[in-house]
Amino acid sequence: MTAPAPTRYEAAYQQLREMLLSRKYLPKERLVEADLVRILGVSRSTVRSVLIRLQEERLVHIEPNRGARVSTVTFEEAVQHFEVREVLEGLAARVATNNLKKRDIADLRRLHVEMQEALGGDDVLRYVQLNKAFHQRIMAGAGDHPAISILRNLPLHVVREQFQTVLLPGRRETSLNEHLGILEALERRDKDQVEQAAREHIRLVREAFIDSHRRAAG
Repeated sequence: MTAPAPTRYEAAYQQLREMLLSRKYLPKERLVEADLVRILGVSRSTVRSVLIRLQEERLVHIEPNRGARVSTVTFEEAVQHFEVREVLEGLAARVATNNLKKRDIADLRRLHVEMQEALGGDDVLRYVQLNKAFHQRIMAGAGDHPAISILRNLPLHVVREQFQTVLLPGRRETSLNEHLGILEALERRDKDQVEQAAREHIRLVREAFIDSHRRAAG
């Protein structure tokens, strides 16, 4: 049975949400309603409803009489987020190890090949999308474990920073190898190694983020 098509509101919400998470709009950038009406193909009232929902997710901030802007994240918020994610993603990956079916592992292998191809073609945006899909597939394998509900409730405007670290110097190939380590441990059904590899991946993402921030601060 074919799933029902999303409503125009839901489609507009998903489109703008993805644009924010992929940094099509940068932190503090103003979101002009008239532009969003044209881009999303919906009414101004629908755009306003979408913005209110995204504000609840802390992806945008609506200022009275001034409109909406993309939310910012402080350095401290981002570091704390990575610390929490390291523990939770490691645990979730461990739980998923024996739950993932052979076809799920095969899909992860395919995603990793596509990630490699994206980097080879210098398609960083595609790599970021595949990176998200790789993590989401593993998280799905953890089912309704409490770690998943906590991960889903982490602020999305901070999640955005995790996947953008691939843009930092030297992170592309390193990131690809880290995902390969997770994948190979999953193929062996080695729960301890899966958790360790998943945690190490997030730890290295955090370190890259901190190093980049320090270099930018001079």
